[in-house]
Amino acid sequence: MVLIRHAVVRANLAGLVLTCLWSGPISAAPSTYSLSTGNDLLVVCEDEASNLSIGACYGFILGVLSRDRLAGELSPGGQIVCLPANVRNSQTKDVVVQYLKSHPNSRHYEAGQLVMQALDEAFGSNRFACVQSPKAK
Repeated sequence: MVLIRHAVVRANLAGLVLTCLWSGPISAAPSTYSLSTGNDLLVVCEDEASNLSIGACYGFILGVLSRDRLAGELSPGGQIVCLPANVRNSQTKDVVVQYLKSHPNSRHYEAGQLVMQALDEAFGSNRFACVQSPKAK
């Protein structure tokens, strides 16, 4: 049990590291862009022709979710978004892209913050599912 918990923490920590790494510029022909703001993230997530962009989009969103899960493990109630078990990665991407498109006045904000807002708006009602009840002995 302890080994599994350590593996989960390491996996979540890896997601946090990936999120931090993606904050720098990414070069892709023919342009250069970063993942600092929602505007940047929308450009990357809508570039279906580039494998780099597709990977960066999914990697960024999943990294933000991993960071959120780690916050929940380190501090009970610290997790903001609890996705239902059957939500696919492509659905989380679709939710984020839809949110960015429908909130152009907010796209200048930090990309990770906007990912959390989008997913909280879409799945926030499941927040209390994050809090696990103590197991009966």
